[in-house]
Amino acid sequence: MRSFLTLCLFLIATIATAQSDLSLGYTNGTASSSSVFRLGDQAEQGLAIRIDGDKLQSLAGLPITAIEAAFGSRSTTDGNVAHLFITSDLNATPLVQQDVAISRSLRFITANLEAPYTITGNEEQLFIGYTVNVSSTSRSLSSDGAGDFSGKCFGIVNGSWQDLYGMAYGAPNIRFTIGGAPAIIDATIKECDIAGYKVQGKTYTTTASVYNFGSETITSMDVVISGAGDEAQTINIAGLNILPTQTYNVEIPSVQFAGSGYADVSLEITNVNGGTTAELGTSDNSVSEQIFIYPEGMERNVLVETFTGQDCGNCPRGHVTMQTAIAQTDIPVVEMTHHSGYSPDAFTTIEDSEYTIFYGPGSSYAPAAMFNRTAINASSVPVVGEAQYAQMLRHTARQMPYVSISLNTTYDPATREVTIDCSVLPHHEMPAGQKLLNVLLLQDSLIAYQSSGGNEYIHNHVTRMSLTGNPWGLLANFEVGITADWHHTFTLPESILSSYYENQSLTPEMRDYYTIPVVPEHMTILAYVAAYDYQDINANVVYNSTAVRLGESHTQGGYTGINKVADNNELCISIRDRRVVAVDGARIASIHDIAGRQYSADNALPRGMYIVRVATKQGVVVKKIAL
Repeated sequence: MRSFLTLCLFLIATIATAQSDLSLGYTNGTASSSSVFRLGDQAEQGLAIRIDGDKLQSLAGLPITAIEAAFGSRSTTDGNVAHLFITSDLNATPLVQQDVAISRSLRFITANLEAPYTITGNEEQLFIGYTVNVSSTSRSLSSDGAGDFSGKCFGIVNGSWQDLYGMAYGAPNIRFTIGGAPAIIDATIKECDIAGYKVQGKTYTTTASVYNFGSETITSMDVVISGAGDEAQTINIAGLNILPTQTYNVEIPSVQFAGSGYADVSLEITNVNGGTTAELGTSDNSVSEQIFIYPEGMERNVLVETFTGQDCGNCPRGHVTMQTAIAQTDIPVVEMTHHSGYSPDAFTTIEDSEYTIFYGPGSSYAPAAMFNRTAINASSVPVVGEAQYAQMLRHTARQMPYVSISLNTTYDPATREVTIDCSVLPHHEMPAGQKLLNVLLLQDSLIAYQSSGGNEYIHNHVTRMSLTGNPWGLLANFEVGITADWHHTFTLPESILSSYYENQSLTPEMRDYYTIPVVPEHMTILAYVAAYDYQDINANVVYNSTAVRLGESHTQGGYTGINKVADNNELCISIRDRRVVAVDGARIASIHDIAGRQYSADNALPRGMYIVRVATKQGVVVKKIAL
């Protein structure tokens, strides 16, 4: 009897410590047509996953015997093959290379390595992935579309390997096989909203997505958040059942920041399964961010720009879709409507036509919209269709506003004179190289023809003119804690003609609407601050915006803590047709490139960096610009 019991215990111990081949990766295994894509226009496309050094130490001595991947398309320009690799540096010669035939799309294909790679445990990191050479239309890359991992997923973007975190692709559909691996427990923080737009005194629920990278079910863990308050918060979560390749969303309620300014905040997953078994690696169990806390009462708006046209039969439905998306959230917005993207009509301005650049090359349509001129990932453009309105509204609401705006206007009915005083207070450094302020005139309640809407259709938020004198605005050297101020006076016209008034393609019916009057009670002044990049449409992100009715004023909450007012008028030049133009009484004193060559302000400038000296009423301002 005693011998039989001993034998049973031995068998149980043997089973418990048995080793087997183990497939690891960050994908949840979903490969569908909705999550295939390409990155940029280059012929060489590629994806890779990164394995941290502490995980590799735990796997020292074990071989990587196979690589699995799923592809969006079988078609490549070199024989329907993918070029698999294992490397310690994405820009170096791979440690292992092997081609695999793409025999089917949207299914995982396993390539047993002819020369398995044995993990030494001394590697700082390993990248496992593939490249494919494809035509300009092929979408061969495949991901699970289920949330991003910081520092774990990489792709070739515009010819170079880049971290794909924040681009909303999810994890690449790539896995690797470890031969003879033991049972593994491993928790990895996937997405976490610890950073993002935060305001002093508000209460937030912080969410982190925890991914099971190991082979064993996660049943419990502790979550610790530090830096948001005087003491760290620890939450124990038991009764879990997070299976391998699954995620679990952890919520920490009542996170509040008592002060404004910078704060170092961290979130960590500890004590996984009670700490009874060591994790494969813990470097990815935590995230730490230095975040900026905006002043109490901070206001920010999402700038919503819709593209429409009077001949667009689907636009009335699109307008309803937009208003429904806005009404279903509590996100404050400022709206601006461009009568372009379909065809010029009675309300189309030069500004409207300039903004169609955001569609990217070769496309234009309505109804469409953009939100803070933001693209959701590297392969898209800022303009989206109706199906994405609500998604983009939520996406851009998490972005930083960076500045507060004070917009003050007066209107004299007797003379129709309008004065505008606009001040911008940056709270912390904006990431863009060049920034600008733009101020525009909009009109509501324009009753005119609309296809599918009739002759009494009400057009709102219609762009009428740029008050800064060009579609893009005024370049400014914004400095943290220092206001940049702009003053402007103009006479409100009796009517505003379309920029395409002489366009012979307009029908006689359209021309009848050119005489619609400019009604002061229906006019709005809109101001926004944005990045400016002439070459990259995805880099012209709008940071914050505000709008007031003509003759009214508003200072956004958060417009506090001014250290001093700028000594010089920073908002003194704009770019028009590649020429540097002075505004509001300023004068271009000189233009030099960085090699010292002088240029005339009367001529269009070639691409490059320039130093511009501007004489203003307050003195000489020196500005650096890029074209």
